[in-house]
Amino acid sequence: MTRQGEQGVREQKPHHGEFAGYLLRTYARYKDETFLVGDFTPPAYALTWTGQDPQLAAVLGVGPEGADSARPEQLTALWQVRVDTADELPAATKLTEDEEREQLIVVGQLLHRLLTETEHTDAQRLVVEFRQLDRYAELELTTRSDAETLYWSAPPELSGMLAQLRAGRYEPGRGTWLRATYVLSRDGSFDVDFDNDSEPAWRTAPDTAAHAAELARFPREDEHVPLWWRRRAGLPLAVVFQHARIVDAYSEGAPPVVDRPPLPDGEAEKVLGYLDAAQPVLVGDQPGPDIFALDQPPDVPERYLTDGLWIWHASVPYYLRKYGLPPDPDFLAHVRARDYRLGYVDRVIRLTAAAELLGQPRPAANQYEPETTPDATPNAGDLLATLRQRLGEYGVPDSAYRLGTAEPGVPSLHHTGTHWEVDGVRFDRLADATTHLLGTLLTEPATGDEPVDWPVRPAEGEPGLETLGAKRLVRLPAGTVLVRFGAETGNVLYADGVRFPMTSLPLDAEHTRRRYRLTRALYAVTGVAHPVDALPGGAVAYVLPKTIVEHLADASLEGLS
Repeated sequence: MTRQGEQGVREQKPHHGEFAGYLLRTYARYKDETFLVGDFTPPAYALTWTGQDPQLAAVLGVGPEGADSARPEQLTALWQVRVDTADELPAATKLTEDEEREQLIVVGQLLHRLLTETEHTDAQRLVVEFRQLDRYAELELTTRSDAETLYWSAPPELSGMLAQLRAGRYEPGRGTWLRATYVLSRDGSFDVDFDNDSEPAWRTAPDTAAHAAELARFPREDEHVPLWWRRRAGLPLAVVFQHARIVDAYSEGAPPVVDRPPLPDGEAEKVLGYLDAAQPVLVGDQPGPDIFALDQPPDVPERYLTDGLWIWHASVPYYLRKYGLPPDPDFLAHVRARDYRLGYVDRVIRLTAAAELLGQPRPAANQYEPETTPDATPNAGDLLATLRQRLGEYGVPDSAYRLGTAEPGVPSLHHTGTHWEVDGVRFDRLADATTHLLGTLLTEPATGDEPVDWPVRPAEGEPGLETLGAKRLVRLPAGTVLVRFGAETGNVLYADGVRFPMTSLPLDAEHTRRRYRLTRALYAVTGVAHPVDALPGGAVAYVLPKTIVEHLADASLEGLS
């Protein structure tokens, strides 16, 4: 049993190994990393770290080949992974309501025995989270109260029972659920929630092949395959674009026909702001004719734009601005419903719109990274790498601190077995510990106003320093990896892994992306990109002393594939 307010694991032997048609593995969260759980020999579990970085292994204090051990109360999560290994999986057979109810009762009986026959717990509810896609499944059992959260090792038969129930709930064209939450009360009553469409909160996400295989086993109609799934499975987007009419009717040689009520006073500016801010999907080389003034030289922009749901020609805002012609009424209703606010449209959606206009096959969604998806919770390796990066930027040498060991008189961060510790201060989360160590080492942060004359400035054609907030001069250590959007004649780069819309750069820069590594330390001005129009900003930018071409020439930068 854990102490009040903490997390822990029931002292049970985790079930793992190979069984008929499937294998089980149990994993745990320890030291902000993932470990494979072995046998339980009181008072501790045998653990094997799943990482490979020898430098991080030294900080974590793991032994040869990742060996470690921990008591149940030291683990902050426990989950079981099931992988079906049979050549053929059972066919989906639709359960009747009575059959489904019977299976749910059998699951409840197993969980009730586990809850009531386990000593040293007065938990009133046992919560089961089961996630499955094709042959891969994750299972978590927890009991929660105001005082504690306990993780339990799952009986080996439980995942099979839930997998069978999942297959039996398949609906042709609709699929079956991806996540089930089963809540059992101590009195034997239970409640079950199924989710068919949301992406499960995987501990370790299954690969692309699993997403495609799931659709082969449990087929879905296009309308029931959500965007996140299409990206994972490499399917084209199923979005149905609406096309805005320029006028109500038009025949060559005859005047355009328009029968639309005028816009209320003051609305035209709002509508134009929406139409003009949209991302183009196709751009022509020459302007087109004005169908209301065919005797005049062509001056209508030849391009198509989209907001992700509607596609319109640039003549729509052109005619509104020049003649006061309102947009297609259905399109106008859509713009009004959005309160004239345009969001960023991912590149794959823009390319899909272009393919539709050109009559070409739609691109696979997985060719283009989701540009606005937040990153997952970082592991210890990610947090420590960021810490080293920040300290290096401020010119703090590695010799000024210790990671993984405690040394008197030197700021140190290490794991005690139950907590992360920085100079005697304990933390449950490594993120908090790294923040504390960073603050400890930067005891004299820069204060006062930003300098008027920065020693490093953007090259010609680059975004100015006024487009960045929270600017400061930093020292980038050797080995820092940066990403560049656009030609190598510039000197503004971004933190590796950045999403393009966060840079607030012009959209034409998106097509050229390169990565570089510093071979020696360089001073740079860094700051955070301000939002621009529909682009959210937030990227960490670095302005290098010289252009990329010059840094490549003097070997201070090297290109990465």
